[in-house]
Amino acid sequence: MSEKTLEDYGVKSMHQAKMTGVGVAVHAVPDAYILMQTGVGCKYKVGVQISWQDHVRHPNRHEAWTQIGEMSLIRGASERIGPFARSRWESKKPGIMVLVSAYFVELTGEDLPSSAKEVAETMPCPFFLVATATSKFGVLFEGYAETIRGMLAQQDFKQAHTNPGEACIVGSFFTRYEQDCLADVNQLQRLCKVSGVKAGPIFLSGRPWAELAEAWRSQFVIQLPYMKPAGKRLARMLKYRTVIETDLPMGIAGTVAWIRTVTEATGGNMAVADAWIDREASKTQAAYSLVRENCSMHPVAIFADTPLAVGLVTLMLEMGLKPRLVGLRDWSLGGREAFEEAMERLGVELPPDMEIIERPSLYWLSTECMERIKNDDFHVVIGSTMELRVIQECFKEMAPNFRATLIETGFPSAQSHVVTPRPSMGFSGAIAWAQRILDAMTTFGG
Repeated sequence: MSEKTLEDYGVKSMHQAKMTGVGVAVHAVPDAYILMQTGVGCKYKVGVQISWQDHVRHPNRHEAWTQIGEMSLIRGASERIGPFARSRWESKKPGIMVLVSAYFVELTGEDLPSSAKEVAETMPCPFFLVATATSKFGVLFEGYAETIRGMLAQQDFKQAHTNPGEACIVGSFFTRYEQDCLADVNQLQRLCKVSGVKAGPIFLSGRPWAELAEAWRSQFVIQLPYMKPAGKRLARMLKYRTVIETDLPMGIAGTVAWIRTVTEATGGNMAVADAWIDREASKTQAAYSLVRENCSMHPVAIFADTPLAVGLVTLMLEMGLKPRLVGLRDWSLGGREAFEEAMERLGVELPPDMEIIERPSLYWLSTECMERIKNDDFHVVIGSTMELRVIQECFKEMAPNFRATLIETGFPSAQSHVVTPRPSMGFSGAIAWAQRILDAMTTFGG
């Protein structure tokens, strides 16, 4: 076991727990409902983070908690689940309900799975439990993936598919009903069409449960990297389907690899797909040329979860920028090893001087990262609200003429909100990112 340092114990920018991931997943299904077997603090934190992220739909529309207090814990809190679940169904009529419990409740030793199963038998809609007990913090993506797996488990994938040539998609990280997430859903559907396969239900995509409940009918399942935490259990469930694992279709390299992987696995027409790729890649290169003329060779620091970091590094290199630092934020999507394996699959050569750091702390951002910015190591910093707010606070203490280009993406994005389509995936996403880089560098005088 390697020796621990203070950095290992520092607060990370993605210290969101499993319950937050469950909340994000339920939020992505408009007629889903989350019932929290928690104290008030857990409920508040989940709702606040999602409301930061989404300015279109507030999470309070589809959440409740069972109001557990000390006496409830002493007497046994599980008996509160049934009455609350049934009353919430009567008032809201959700298509599906998800029960999530706080870690401290699970530590009381109550048999929550059995209680949840009993309640499910009395409910007019699907109802299941996602437990949060875990040996580590910062497992947002475990909660998200486990909720998707639980939704899929409400269907019988042992049945023969009824929709040949259709692929459902699992692992779309849908965090808000704004025009970035919605545009990425459209891109996934478009890329499926190019690959010769019809896009079936997308988990998750802002679509209601009645549509998602038809996923079992699809012949193929396209699995995006955000399902990695539920991989083994998901594989057993989907063994009667053709599962196609892909990276995110970001940048030219990522989009081409995605289309060719799906086309080959589904028996599509590769010549047709390649012809479309050639046309769209040419348009994307034209957009990249503007970035290269105005912003090329600027050094960049990127802070993102592993799959998103793969896509962002690919984009920056294709546009002629220089990624010098990659901070991988997540705990459960594979880290450095998964990042390097994905870049190798995409055929993207990493700069020899690019540094990769796993889970940098907020203190590291305020000290080491800021020191590097002062030394002109980074002209552009791409990250979530968590990283950029630390850097912005540090900027206030520095000379007023000091500036750097900050671009917000990922979860949460509390300051960046979108009212027109702005995807990150596909060739359209690559062009949108070229526009973001140009706009940001112009605004900040990069």
